[in-house]
Amino acid sequence: MSKTTEITLQLPTELLETTEALIKAGKANSLDEVITQALQHEINQLKSEQPSFNSSNDFNNDPIWQLGKKPIAIDITDASENLDQYLYNTFCN
Repeated sequence: MSKTTEITLQLPTELLETTEALIKAGKANSLDEVITQALQHEINQLKSEQPSFNSSNDFNNDPIWQLGKKPIAIDITDASENLDQYLYNTFCN
């Protein structure tokens, strides 16, 4: 059996009444069980979600979006034209 901790919750009255009705109807065993299962379900959903790029925080952590934020100054003036040559040290003419 897992260790448990007693807590106090404030629930919307309608939610509590609906849950109690489901328990009385035999659809659930107890309020503790319903809340535990609901929390576990929500935790599993949150863990399995793929990151969404709707949040500005996601953009701040994405290295591609950070490109160009801290440019460096060098003497190369034709980097976009000769990128492969500079990256791979191959000059093709």
